[in-house]
Amino acid sequence: MVGGSWWLSRTLPQVDGELIVDEINTTLIILRDGDGVAHIRAKSERDATFGLGFVHAQERFWQMELARRVGNGRLAEMLGARALPADRYFRTLGLAHVAERNLAALSAETRNLLTAYAAGVNAYLTSHDGPLAIELALLRHTPEPWRPSDSIIAIKMMAMQLAGNAAEEAMRAKLLKRLSPEQVATLWTNDAAAPPPWLATLDDGVLERTLAALPPPPPADVGSNNWVVAGWRSTSGKPILANDPHLRLTAPTTWYLAHLSAPGFNVIGATIPGIPVVVVGRNSDTAWGVTNTGTDVQDLFVVDEDDVIGVREEAIGFGDDSGTIIVRETAHGPIISDVRAEHANIIAPGQAIALRWTMLDGDDPTIQAGFALARASSVDDVRRALRDFYGPMQSFVMADSTGTIAFLAAGRVPVRAVGDGWLPSNGEGAWGADIPFDELPAARNPAAGVLFSANQRIVAPDYPHFLTHDWAVPYRARRIADVLGDGETFASDDFRRLQNDTLSLMARDFLPRLLAGPLSVRGEAIRPGLAAWDGTMAADRPEPLIFHAWYRALVTRIFADELGEEFPRLNSRRPLAVERVLDEEPEWCDDVTTDEAETCAGQIAEALDDGLDWIAAEYGGDVTAWRWDAAHIAISRHALFSKIPVLKHLFEITRPHGGGPYTVMQANTRIDDADAPFAEVHAAALRSIFDLSGPDTTRAIVHTGQSGHRLSRHYDDLADRWAAGELLSLAMTAQAVDAAAVHRLTLRPR
Repeated sequence: MVGGSWWLSRTLPQVDGELIVDEINTTLIILRDGDGVAHIRAKSERDATFGLGFVHAQERFWQMELARRVGNGRLAEMLGARALPADRYFRTLGLAHVAERNLAALSAETRNLLTAYAAGVNAYLTSHDGPLAIELALLRHTPEPWRPSDSIIAIKMMAMQLAGNAAEEAMRAKLLKRLSPEQVATLWTNDAAAPPPWLATLDDGVLERTLAALPPPPPADVGSNNWVVAGWRSTSGKPILANDPHLRLTAPTTWYLAHLSAPGFNVIGATIPGIPVVVVGRNSDTAWGVTNTGTDVQDLFVVDEDDVIGVREEAIGFGDDSGTIIVRETAHGPIISDVRAEHANIIAPGQAIALRWTMLDGDDPTIQAGFALARASSVDDVRRALRDFYGPMQSFVMADSTGTIAFLAAGRVPVRAVGDGWLPSNGEGAWGADIPFDELPAARNPAAGVLFSANQRIVAPDYPHFLTHDWAVPYRARRIADVLGDGETFASDDFRRLQNDTLSLMARDFLPRLLAGPLSVRGEAIRPGLAAWDGTMAADRPEPLIFHAWYRALVTRIFADELGEEFPRLNSRRPLAVERVLDEEPEWCDDVTTDEAETCAGQIAEALDDGLDWIAAEYGGDVTAWRWDAAHIAISRHALFSKIPVLKHLFEITRPHGGGPYTVMQANTRIDDADAPFAEVHAAALRSIFDLSGPDTTRAIVHTGQSGHRLSRHYDDLADRWAAGELLSLAMTAQAVDAAAVHRLTLRPR
């Protein structure tokens, strides 16, 4: 036992003393404060980037190795045959080939910085005396050196988390075989359009294989918030910018807080291990934050053998599970419909599907934009940097120390010859030129002194280009606008409170519908409490639990009968669709599997009883003892050990929490999860606030801790403060950094 503990403790990185390493030109200092935030002090931007690679590898190499293995389609080499389906998909996409083409197209300066980062990662791999991570040790996995192209793959993997339109296209095409165009339009709250006649001949099996191959789309209505106010709207007299990107909760978290400084170079904020840039952050003069725009940059194309323009063979797997697959490329991207069919080398006429995605383009320079952001000295510089930002398209807010604030939705967006990507295309919807950069949605110094985005529609009806049908529902945007729109001034702590706001305008919209008609005896007993409730998703109250249990049951009662076997895939909240049903299309409320004619009022009342039954079975029958946070627990899952019962509770990080899917403090759940429909699985993994009135005013927090090592005290030491809505104070000036430092590691060139 003692020997095992000692051996596992050797996975922890060295944080004090000196190390001699290759590939740096001058001495490099890595300071860490009491919360594990790394401050990298170098003599050049190149060596600072080396230091970031070293620190990322120290704290998160398991996370980095897993991401690159997935993206390269080489996960089975580490995890065995169970990973082969994922490997087939990623080998078909060819991210490794795409990343090499992207790398070759970058500027020499960018390639130099990517090489420096890789050298920093590898310096740690070769200098660390002990196992690199518990996970890698238990898997007996020895990693290969990190390559510059691996960082580009890491960007593609983040893009994949934020994109899911292709699966939605295939799902809509499949549903049109059992539902009318009007019904499909209702589910996605879009205008009905007649599908092309040829779509009816597309084989169900091809669509099903495509759906099986594609990653499932992100949970519906997830998102992020950012906002910025001009100096005259802030108590500090300078712009203040806030950003809380919402992502799947994982242990460790996606984000790593870091500070890089060198003469003439000083940037702080949130990084992603594997990617050598500050994604959300500030420097001495500017600040920037992002939300996902949700732009439709994936299309499915129905192709045949004549469309194939290239074939490659890929060796896949490891040992007894090794083999080869055949990947066929078309002008519309790789064919993906046969991924789960072992790539049978047969295409029936018009019966295969290819995937077109901007992130598969060979000329993507997105990483270049990340490096340029760190050096931007004005909003104009930020805009210039974002000319190289291709994806995934993000809604940026930005500010500079002169007082300018601005908004830009940056990214590569295709212009289709025909259609808008709502359904698979037979080639008529081929992509042409992109939307010109200067025609992307943008704003600057508005009269109200505030700009924000919350994944809502960001363009007016007369905007000349198509972006997406899949805007997030507007509840968070409405709430942010309500708080920021009255002309008052704000301090950093006001923004912290808004980031943690738990008032649900969705609940306020739906409560009158719940309370409009007669309820059962049990329903009438709780009516007064619901009528007095203001829609706040407070952790310690029963009303949020009752509301969500009712709404979940209502979704099932409205949609499950029409959708049949497809309902599990589509079982999500869809509030705008439910509103449309209750207000305009009551025929959905009739259960088509019964002889009776059910009404919406009846389904509303019955759904409340269903919800109360579920709560009583889970938490007992005493309404006064019910609490939202008994069911609404933020669960940060471990990619490997959450699947192993004996290790799950050692590596998962859980905290009872308030908020909900449509509060500014977005805390989303999967109502299709029968075991834990209200567990919080997607939330603000990062909260950050940047006040440009001074360099030491940055505040931020991540939802777990800075370290990915389970034996480190920084593995989960921020979770309580995150759940309580607190923020860390991050220093930028040398004097403040030195005062906060508790560890000092010096790297010296060999």
